[in-house]
Amino acid sequence: MVYKIRTGISWRDLPDRYGPWKTVYTRFRRYALDGVFTRALQQI
Repeated sequence: MVYKIRTGISWRDLPDRYGPWKTVYTRFRRYALDGVFTRALQQI
C-alpha cells in the first residue's frame, strides 16, 4: 500500500511481489473504511 501511495501508480500496475493487485486494493479499502489509517496516525 505504501508503494502505491508513494509512486502514484494504478492498483493494476503494482509489482507482482506484492501479490494480486485486487487483494491489496481490497485490503486497503477495508482498512480505510474501518478507520485503521486514522487510528494509526493518531498514535504517532
